[in-house]
Amino acid sequence: MRLLQHTDCDCSLIQKYIADEAHHYISRLAQDQQSLLHH
Repeated sequence: MRLLQHTDCDCSLIQKYIADEAHHYISRLAQDQQSLLHH
C-alpha cells in the first residue's frame, strides 16, 4: 500500500505502474463478475 502514496508524485514509471495495476484489477473484477453471472 505504500506505493499508493506515490500517486501525487511526477515519476512516470510509478504512474504507469499504478495505472496498469488499476487496469488489471478492474479487468479481474469484471471477469469474476462475469463468471458469477454464468454459474
